[in-house]
Amino acid sequence: NRDTGEIIPDQVINLTEIYDRVADGCDLILDSDLRLLDENTDFVPLSADLRIYFEDKVQNRRDCSNDAVWFEKLSKFFKFIVQRRTNRVQEWFQQNTSKFSPDNSDVKDGIYALDQL
Repeated sequence: NRDTGEIIPDQVINLTEIYDRVADGCDLILDSDLRLLDENTDFVPLSADLRIYFEDKVQNRRDCSNDAVWFEKLSKFFKFIVQRRTNRVQEWFQQNTSKFSPDNSDVKDGIYALDQL
């Protein structure tokens, strides 16, 4: 929060909350520690880092006999990561625009942009 300095909550999530048959005690990297976009970088290297993390913590592709199952799990992982970030961005936006009138055009534009996510 820009006014109070309060950090937007970043819950620790155990991978067992997302997947069955994952080693208990394995926590997902915090959203605040995860770079999903770098202005001067393609998404490919960033997604490769996430894929490597997934293979290390959830399931190595070589250990899965069915590619469709592996890709389904990877897709679930990516979707979870993106949704978690979207939720934190929406919380940040709400906290940092709550003092403005809901009729403010910049606030309206921001709300519209967030609704498109």
